Amino acid sequence: MMDFKKLRRYIIYLTVGILIAAACVSVVAVLVGSVNDAISKTYATLFWSLIHCLVMLALIWDDNSMKNIYGKLPFFVNTLFFIVAFRFIRSIL
Repeated sequence: MMDFKKLRRYIIYLTVGILIAAACVSVVAVLVGSVNDAISKTYATLFWSLIHCLVMLALIWDDNSMKNIYGKLPFFVNTLFFIVAFRFIRSIL
């Protein structure tokens, strides 16, 4: 069984890190003076990374309901979480 509290903490740290990175990109865009193609692609990557983190967080947020779901459909939930986590890694690369 997965430790949901640890995993939830790591995903929240990752989400905060993504928001800090977006703020840093915004500061760089202001200092450069324009939003060019590279900064736009960086914003898109950070946006999709944030969406993936929020979906993973939604999958594991409530411990009691997840225990019930894991008891009934463990393969489906694990597969769905793996797909979202894999797409998160792929969106960064």
